[in-house]
Amino acid sequence: MELDQPRLNILRLIADSESDMANVSKAVGKSHSYLQQYIKRGSPRHLPEDVREALAKFFAVDEALFRSGDASVKAAAEKWGDGGDDRDPPAAAQAPEFNDAISELDIRASAGPGALVESDIEAVIDHWRIPPAVLRNQTASTTGSLKIITVKGDSMAPDFMPGERVLVDTADKLPSPAGVFVLWDGFGLVIKRVEMIPYSNPPMARLISRNSQFQAYECLAEEVQISGRVIGKWHWT
Repeated sequence: MELDQPRLNILRLIADSESDMANVSKAVGKSHSYLQQYIKRGSPRHLPEDVREALAKFFAVDEALFRSGDASVKAAAEKWGDGGDDRDPPAAAQAPEFNDAISELDIRASAGPGALVESDIEAVIDHWRIPPAVLRNQTASTTGSLKIITVKGDSMAPDFMPGERVLVDTADKLPSPAGVFVLWDGFGLVIKRVEMIPYSNPPMARLISRNSQFQAYECLAEEVQISGRVIGKWHWT
């Protein structure tokens, strides 16, 4: 959908802040996906007054920046750009394009047992760009097949610590060769090392935790619902 001025204003304000779409949504008293749905899906069509006022308070700007179908929106944007702020007002040409970006999902893959992750909380909360030359060394998949999620739990520590972001190739779901995968274990999404058991009949898989406090376990290969292979992570020093 073509972005109108209020949506462009929100994108610009978030880009200039130290926050993100999910946190701003929660800060104005809505679900984490509220602004993402408003901007990308057009729902709601117009922001209600209480949300506009909350956004204005959060960003310390004029509430008129978030009104739809109102001449005051353009005036407020022009004032924002001209009155004491040396930035240009938001413009359509400045709207971000995410066709070649990697989506970060609001799903926390549990690296511990039994953590339920409801399917309806999946939402794009951010977009990342990685140089193609870097990706080519790790995967042949397109960026549309790559997702970034956040680790929860410590069963894969110290290799994957709680709060770390990991890069998942959702096009690579075959555990041969063995590796670390995001999978559904019947209770939630977990991160485990998956190895096929040679010559097993029927085919069996072994799911292994890096943390020795968690036991490995075996199951039928057909019961392992793999979402993708973990091919990288962000590690801050």
